[in-house]
Amino acid sequence: MKALFLAGGKGTRLRPLTDHLPKPMVPVMGRPLLERSIEALKECGVNKVVFSTGYRADDIEKYFSSSEFGVNIHYVCEDIPLGTGGAIKNCADYFNDTFIIFNSDIVSNIDLNDMVAFHKKKRADVTIAATRVQNPSSYGVIEYDEFGFATTFTEKPKPGEEKSDFINAGVYVFNPKVLDLIPSNRVVSVEKETFPALLQNGYKIAVYRGGTYWIDIGTPEKYMRVHADIFSGLCKIPENNFLTNRIYGLERIQIHDTARVIGPVWFGDDVRIGANVTVGPNVVVGSGFESGRGCVISDSILWNNVSVGSGVSITKSVVTAGVQNRKRYSVRKYHLLPGKQTASGHIISTYGRKDCHKLSQDKKIKILFLSTYPPRACGIATFTQDLICELEKTGQVDTSVAAVSDSEYSYPPRVKFTIEQQNEEAYAEAAEKINSSGFDLLMVEHEYGIFGGKWGKFLLNLTSRLKIPYFVTLHTVLPNPAESQKEIMSTLAAKSRKIITMASNTVDILQNTYGIERTKIEVVHHGVPEYPSTERDTLKKELGLTGRFIVSTFGLISPGKGLEYGIEAIARVAKKHPDILYFILGQTHPVVKRKDGEKYREKLERTVKNFGLEEKVRFVNRYLKIEEIIRYLQLSDVYMTPYLGKDQAVSGTLAYAAGYGRVIISTPYLYAEEMLKDGRGLLADFRSPATLAERIEEVMTHPEQQEEMERRTQELGKTMYWGEVSLHYLHLFQAELQRGKEPPA
Repeated sequence: MKALFLAGGKGTRLRPLTDHLPKPMVPVMGRPLLERSIEALKECGVNKVVFSTGYRADDIEKYFSSSEFGVNIHYVCEDIPLGTGGAIKNCADYFNDTFIIFNSDIVSNIDLNDMVAFHKKKRADVTIAATRVQNPSSYGVIEYDEFGFATTFTEKPKPGEEKSDFINAGVYVFNPKVLDLIPSNRVVSVEKETFPALLQNGYKIAVYRGGTYWIDIGTPEKYMRVHADIFSGLCKIPENNFLTNRIYGLERIQIHDTARVIGPVWFGDDVRIGANVTVGPNVVVGSGFESGRGCVISDSILWNNVSVGSGVSITKSVVTAGVQNRKRYSVRKYHLLPGKQTASGHIISTYGRKDCHKLSQDKKIKILFLSTYPPRACGIATFTQDLICELEKTGQVDTSVAAVSDSEYSYPPRVKFTIEQQNEEAYAEAAEKINSSGFDLLMVEHEYGIFGGKWGKFLLNLTSRLKIPYFVTLHTVLPNPAESQKEIMSTLAAKSRKIITMASNTVDILQNTYGIERTKIEVVHHGVPEYPSTERDTLKKELGLTGRFIVSTFGLISPGKGLEYGIEAIARVAKKHPDILYFILGQTHPVVKRKDGEKYREKLERTVKNFGLEEKVRFVNRYLKIEEIIRYLQLSDVYMTPYLGKDQAVSGTLAYAAGYGRVIISTPYLYAEEMLKDGRGLLADFRSPATLAERIEEVMTHPEQQEEMERRTQELGKTMYWGEVSLHYLHLFQAELQRGKEPPA
C-alpha cells in the first residue's frame, strides 16, 4: 500500500521553532514527527511513501536519504504552494490504487488498519478520519448521516453556529478515481473545494470516527502539549510507556552521583549530567546534551546538542538544537534560538509571552479539597490526607479541606468547614463559601457513596454553582452504570477542567460510556507513601516468623472483599505447605459495622475455626497506621485481594502492595487487571478458592518466578510514590490555571 504525506507548509504558527526547520521535522521525543508517522504507517502495510514538500524541502530529503526507514520514498517538491488539494493532484501519477493521505503536522492514535478496512466495507470513494473536539469553530467541521457518510463540510464556522463537534482530522483514504475531479496546476483546498465538489457529484465520503487521541502541533503550545500527553500516558509512543517506565534512556547517559532525575524524563544518546543537577519531571533531553553543575531543568524540551553551564535554570521552555547557555541564568517559558549564547538578564525570544504569567510563578496555588478526611475511617480520607501532605512539601500550594461528614468528628485545623453528607441544602451553601473564600481551584475526590442523595446526586448542587475551576479524581469508574449514575458522572465531568482516573484501562469507559472528551481525561497513579525498606527475612526474624510463607490482605473489612474465599484458599494450600500464614489486617468498615455489627468478621472467624486454621490465619482487628501497613507489606511474600466486584477501578491497598514490590494475587477486577499485566502478578477466578490456592502454590514452588514478578512490580511501584504522583497533580493544576480561573461555561 502507498501513502502520501502533505509536508510542504511553512509552519508559520509554529514559529520560531520552524525558522530553521520544516514543520514535519520537529522532533517528538527526540525523533522527527515525520519519521514517527512513517513508523505508524508501516504497521498497516504501507511500503511506498510520497512526500509532497515545499518549505525547506532539502532538509527532509537529506534526513531521509541518510538512513534506511523500511519504505520506498519519493519526493515531489512544489515550486509554488498549491494548497492541500493541489498538492494531492500534483502527486497523482504515483497512485493507481487505494492510498492513504496524511497531514504531516498531526499526532494521533488512529488505527489505520481499521480505517482502511472501514473504507472498503463502506465501499467509499473517500474516507475521512474525524475527531471530536470541544471547540470545533477553529477547524473544518463534518456533518454526517446515520449511515456514517458525510453530508456537509463547513470550514471554521463561527462559535455557536457549529452543527457538529466532529472535525476533519487530516487523515484520508482515497480511491484514485477522485483525483480526476481536482484541477491541475493551481491552488486547491481539499477541505473547502474538493470534498464539497465530490458530494455534489454523488461520490461517497465515509466518516471514520476511530481513535482516542488527536492533536495538530501547529503552535509551540501544542508542541509542548503533545509531549506532556506522552508523559501522562494520554498519547503512546512505541519505545516506552511512561506510566510504567518513568525514565527512558537512563542506561545511555553519564550522570553524576549527586544528580537527581525525577521521572517522567526521556533521554537521547550521549548525554552528560553534571553534579547537583536536577532533571525532571516532564523533560525531553536530546542527544549530545551536556550540563554544568547545579542546573535545574523541568517541564521542558531540549533538542539535540544543547549545552548549558553551571547554575542554569530552565522551565516550561523549548530549547532548540545547538543552543549554548554558559552563564547562571533562568529561562522560563521561552524558546531559545540556535547558535546563540545567553547573557545574564537577556531574553533571546519568547512565544505567547503575554500569556506566560496569568498565574504568578511566585504565588502559591490555593487548593480546596472536597472529600472525606481523617479521623473518618475511609480509604478516600487517607488518600486525600496523603496527597495534601505531599503537595504541601513542594512549597507551591496552600491546601484546605471541606470535609463531607456522616457523623461528628474532631477534625484538624486544615478542615475549614464540613458538609453534612445527607443535607441537600448544605451543598449549595458550601458552593457560596467556596466562591467567596479566595481559592484558585476545587479538587473533588469522587466516590458515589460519600456524597448525599441517590448515588451522590447532591454534589451537583455544589459544582453547578461554582465560580472557580474544579478537578475530579475518580475512585470508582462503573463500566455499566445505572442511568442516574451515568447522568451524574457526565454532568460532573462536563464543567470540570480535568477528570483524573488511576488506571488507563478506564479511559475508554469514560469516553464511550460517559461521553467524556479524551483531552479532559488524565491518568495519574494512586499514590504510595515512601518508607525505608527493610529486608523481608529481617522482619520475619524479628517477629518470630522465620521459615513462614506470609500472605496478607489489609483494609477496611466488608463482605465485598471476598475474604472467606481467601481463607478457604489458605486451607487448601496448608495441606501441602503447613508453613503458610495469612494476615487479615484491618477493622470492619464503619458503615458495615453500624448496619450489621461484626457479623461478617464473626463469619470469617467461624470459617477459620471450621477449617482448623487457627495457627494459619491471624486477624489484626484495628485501623492500622500507614507505618504498620508498610511493615506488614514488607513482611509479606504475597499480597492477596480476593475481591468480588469486577468493576472496581482502583484499590488503594493493591496500589500500596505494588509500590513495595510484592507479588500480588488477585481476582480480575478492573484495577487488578491493569496493575498485574506484563508479568507483575497472578489473576485468579472470582469466588474461586481453588484458583487462588493454585496461584499461591505457583509462587511458593517457583522462587525464581516470585523474584521476577517482584522485580517487575517494583519497577512500576517506583513511579507510584507520592512524591512523583503529587508532582503530576501540581503540574496539572499549574498547566490548567495558565488558561485562567474561569470555569467552563
